[in-house]
Amino acid sequence: MKWTDVQGIGMALADTKPGVDPLAVRFTDLMDWVMALPGFDDEVKRCNEKILEAIQQVWIAERDRGGFPFPAEMIFRPIFQGRNVVFQGQGDQGVGFLSA
Repeated sequence: MKWTDVQGIGMALADTKPGVDPLAVRFTDLMDWVMALPGFDDEVKRCNEKILEAIQQVWIAERDRGGFPFPAEMIFRPIFQGRNVVFQGQGDQGVGFLSA
């Protein structure tokens, strides 16, 4: 897993930390927990606040809805553009947002 696998990471955290409120987790702790996940293999320098926010949102969705709230064909993937990250949706329902 890499930092760009926000869905997989968020789902894994929902499974491994079921009693934890994702909104109460400091990003420094979140980053440590992600790096400790089995199968995670990426450099810490590739992580940023927008990626952690995206992971947190997937984790919240998993906790609140019992599953990812979007259709399977709608997969978000980060695209690095200098210091910014764009999360682009794929499929007919694709949406995205740009970090500031």
